[in-house]
Amino acid sequence: MIVTLALFVLFIVMATVLPILEAAMRSSRRAFSLVEVMIVVVIIGLMAAWLRMPPRAIWERAKRQRARSDVATYPERSMPTTSRHGYYPDNREG
Repeated sequence: MIVTLALFVLFIVMATVLPILEAAMRSSRRAFSLVEVMIVVVIIGLMAAWLRMPPRAIWERAKRQRARSDVATYPERSMPTTSRHGYYPDNREG
């Protein structure tokens, strides 16, 4: 799904940028204008940000799941300390 969407966005970008590039190459000047370069940089930046979003959501979900798991297993992990000393460990003891 992501690959298909990325290819679609790439197609749209290329359809937008290629006419600009062709016009620039046909003209007598040999360099791109600052505006053309900035447009390409912005488009590439938007694509990179868009592709970065799904992994961030997955990482956040994994962090929440790990926190739930840590909270759920805390009594089991602290049981040896509780049975030896009669109290739960505090932050200084781990």
